[in-house]
Amino acid sequence: LGVGDSLRVELSDALTLKASYEWATRMPSSNEYFGDGALTLYNYGLTPERSHNVNLALRADLRSDRLGGLTGELALFARVVRDLIWQSASADSFQYQNIGESRSLGATLNVSYRSPGDWLAIRGTASYLDARNLSRSGAFADVRGDRLPNRPYLEGAGEVELGVNGLVRDRDRLTAVWGFRYTHAFYLAYESRGTSGAQLTIPAQLVMHAALRYVASYGARTLSTVIEAQNLTDTAVYDFFGVQRPGRAVYAKLVIDF
Repeated sequence: LGVGDSLRVELSDALTLKASYEWATRMPSSNEYFGDGALTLYNYGLTPERSHNVNLALRADLRSDRLGGLTGELALFARVVRDLIWQSASADSFQYQNIGESRSLGATLNVSYRSPGDWLAIRGTASYLDARNLSRSGAFADVRGDRLPNRPYLEGAGEVELGVNGLVRDRDRLTAVWGFRYTHAFYLAYESRGTSGAQLTIPAQLVMHAALRYVASYGARTLSTVIEAQNLTDTAVYDFFGVQRPGRAVYAKLVIDF
């Protein structure tokens, strides 16, 4: 259940401003309410969450036959929630609980550039989230003002692509890609609970990848092959709950379309 509206204004041929507001009510899902019978416990006391959501975005799209195309978007958002449904973690299980009052402020920035002739493409994104518990009563009143735990608040990613057309034949393309993903360190539980330096923390992670792709067309048939390496530096990578994920891996794929 909810209601909202949005506004879009063309400031110029290259600039667009967008704004939106939504009041929404979200019912608990079956998994949040009943659990999964294994690691996620049930919580029959969950209540619907109610939120006010505001978004503001400015998009720029600059194109030149000589310089190429540059696109960027800066988005700001705010969210005020009552009875936020939140997954809390303990030593050996998880449970969804209501947080009486919370507030989230954030921003995302996306930028991309493509050169004339498509020989170079650069893409980048960054996001920041300040999500705070504002509960004055209940189970989370003692951590009022803390960041909501178990959620990254600073992330970024980027990718550079170099490509050449007509390397072997007229209808082919060879592309080399390198990129990275960064996640800043964050707490697994509320930072006010526990002594300084002893809180469970998901460490900062910088993960890089690279790929080499070749695509060629032969009439109605297309041949494509890719060799991709994930986590080039074999960095220790963790999910939101501190469980380690796979390290360095190399994949190869060949596809022929008839």
